[in-house]
Amino acid sequence: MAAMFDDLLLSAILIGDIATGKSSLVTRCAEGTFDDAPIVTTGVDFSIARLRLRGATKVRLQLWDTTGQERYHAITSQYYRRAMGVVLVFDVTRKDTFEHLKEVWIPLAIEYADPEAVWMVLGNKVDLADWREVSIENGHELAMCLGCPYLEVSARENHLVFDAFHILANQILKFTYPKLNPCASPRAKSIKLEEEHDKPSCCR
Repeated sequence: MAAMFDDLLLSAILIGDIATGKSSLVTRCAEGTFDDAPIVTTGVDFSIARLRLRGATKVRLQLWDTTGQERYHAITSQYYRRAMGVVLVFDVTRKDTFEHLKEVWIPLAIEYADPEAVWMVLGNKVDLADWREVSIENGHELAMCLGCPYLEVSARENHLVFDAFHILANQILKFTYPKLNPCASPRAKSIKLEEEHDKPSCCR
């Protein structure tokens, strides 16, 4: 017999500069694999990650992997409003990708994302520690300003990737899913998390 909550469908959009590893993070979470060959996304790609959350709740997390190329912003902006979660991704070895979160991607998300969406910041490629240009303190400071979690991950080494998306899915299920789905299960509405959530605001 299928579990009662197998049909819960959550969604999240990953945004950030090109070559920050968004596609690799999605592939690692959804398929459990990593490919050294560069993955170039054109427009938006879709993947489904099946997760078991707290209380044995099973969900399908639809991950929308967006291109970091500016010419596709008009295409990808339509997906922001439909996303229950917004994942801001930068490369810890490239400071410019971190600065572009503040200059480009956060303003876009504030403009287009659903106000009820939960946010998360991910610093990817922490396995390349010798080339780090963005400190963990910088990442935490940005996330604190946005009122959301910050995790440092590695798609290559599978470091905290599943943890990150489990945290995201749990927060979506608690804060966003019941508001966007009036008929959501009472059990889904009653799930308790230890972390509190604040709506994102622009860091200046």
